[in-house]
Amino acid sequence: MAVPYVVIPLPQDDPRDIAQCDDLSRYCREPNDRKHIATHFGCLNETIMNISRGLLSPEYGHWIALNMAATQGHLPSVSYLVDVHGADVNSFDGRSLHGAASRGHTAVVRLLLQNGANVGLLQASRIALRNNHNEIARLIEERMG
Repeated sequence: MAVPYVVIPLPQDDPRDIAQCDDLSRYCREPNDRKHIATHFGCLNETIMNISRGLLSPEYGHWIALNMAATQGHLPSVSYLVDVHGADVNSFDGRSLHGAASRGHTAVVRLLLQNGANVGLLQASRIALRNNHNEIARLIEERMG
């Protein structure tokens, strides 16, 4: 039996799922466009709901939602997608780790590493260093051994 998806609220100071995503209809030429537009604009909750409605394939949808959540630093969503739905932390060449490392989301990087992120570690470390996120680079280098 499939585990139902739930909407995890983003922080109140984050407008992505409030103003930006409420106004997606103006970008849609076809009724089915909204799912892709939501994904493009980083509307995490809507993307998660689109997976649960069967509008996005679980493999693609999990990666998109995980990548968005990791890049945005939304730890509860990353945890939910990985722990409850088994989203693959290494999908699409480890881009979720790269996104979190580039934005300085230490807790998200730690969670991804604890859940087996091991693809693109050298690149993620370099991204973290380039953006002055030294603690993240250290965590990744520890994982590399």
